[in-house]
Amino acid sequence: MIIGFWSDRAGIGGTTSNMIITGVMAAKGTDREVILVQGKYDILKLDYAFSTNMRNDILKEDFGYYNHPGIDDVLEKHMNNLYTEKDFDENLICVNQSNLSYMPGSIRNNPDLFRQKFRCVSQRFLNALKGLDKLIFIELDSGMESLNQHILNILDLVVINLGQGSKSIHGLKHQPVLMEKSLFLVGRYDSNSKYNVRNLIRRYHMNEDSVAVIPYSVKYQDSVNEGKTMEFVDRNYKCLKHDEDFSFFKEAGNASKMILKRVNTIGT
Repeated sequence: MIIGFWSDRAGIGGTTSNMIITGVMAAKGTDREVILVQGKYDILKLDYAFSTNMRNDILKEDFGYYNHPGIDDVLEKHMNNLYTEKDFDENLICVNQSNLSYMPGSIRNNPDLFRQKFRCVSQRFLNALKGLDKLIFIELDSGMESLNQHILNILDLVVINLGQGSKSIHGLKHQPVLMEKSLFLVGRYDSNSKYNVRNLIRRYHMNEDSVAVIPYSVKYQDSVNEGKTMEFVDRNYKCLKHDEDFSFFKEAGNASKMILKRVNTIGT
């Protein structure tokens, strides 16, 4: 099951951090294996969120430059028609011996080259994942070019990440194929804004079961930047109503439940 995380514009909805927290919470809510993949070039790499070991700082002389574990290795093997199913599993890192894993993001220093490679093999790459009995959360580059008809047909579900007050949904609503496969996630959410989720649902006549929010949390963002995401989540996700992070975890939990509910519907 392939779940794409996407935004029509870069930098508005916190797509990467949204995928991380909903993936973590989804893994806590299901027995199925949950895998996070970054199908885009980003300074905020997935491995940075789960490890304090920054791979850019430990480039070794044992041909390390040419042998990058993670998305780089998998794409390279697809480019050279050398990919086998075991290559996917061998490039995953399991988080704390749980049902959550991630594929390290690109370590290359050339974003344009990464995008070119991913576009070249994206259909092959995604089709290879299609038959796996796993929940694969994959972040795609922003913009409609990254969500063309071929990619959309392969994805089982698209989580569209919106910024609060974003008018993007007005244009997206006129794309029926995309809407049929989509859920909406409002990132960096502030319930005190007049652009709250109730007004969003009312204004665009949306199904309330297809919209969730991720409130902004300084502590969560700090934990992602410090590679301590799991420590933060494990310490706080069962926090009580009076705790500072209660709203964040309540809504993140609701977002993951929304996704799992749709996944279960697709799988029946």
